[in-house]
Amino acid sequence: GYKKHTLRIIFKRNNRWYVIPVSTFVDGANTPDVKYLLPFLEDLQHRLNLHINYLVADMGYLDAEDKRIARTKHGTVVVTKVRCNMKPPEFMESDGCPTCDHFGQRLQYYGFDTEQNKHIFLKPDDGKDCGFCPFSSSCLGTFYYSPDADEHFLGGLPLHSRLAKTLLKKIRPLVESGNEEDKHRFQLESFFLNNL
Repeated sequence: GYKKHTLRIIFKRNNRWYVIPVSTFVDGANTPDVKYLLPFLEDLQHRLNLHINYLVADMGYLDAEDKRIARTKHGTVVVTKVRCNMKPPEFMESDGCPTCDHFGQRLQYYGFDTEQNKHIFLKPDDGKDCGFCPFSSSCLGTFYYSPDADEHFLGGLPLHSRLAKTLLKKIRPLVESGNEEDKHRFQLESFFLNNL
């Protein structure tokens, strides 16, 4: 059998979602999905002069090195779920949210500092619980973490952030329905082993 790998652009206009397939590769069924991540990005930039800020992918594209290359070379953040057995670094909770060094409070994501190439996190609730921390007088209240600390949980966009959760919850299902639609539209059902 064969597997089809399609990159789609998804956007909302006039309260309606549009799913546009822009690039497709067909290969043997045993070909790993991640093999196509970087060629997709290079194809879009070369052929269409198109830059992708966020690419939402399934766990077949779960490769830290390819995510890092997409982020550093192409400026594209690849957002995927993680496997249940994947653990974040010690300074994070199980969902990937960093905690402060001393008191262990969950930090709030503020954004990305492009000059320092680091994510910025702030103390939660303007530090209302920080009064209990013995280090509160010396704490600056701002924490910086490099995307390189963990490509899956931090990367170009922290996995626990509202945007990452929204992309995985609302955008990812649009991709799945598009896969089936393409197979039927182009009458390819008999070529693929993974029909829904």
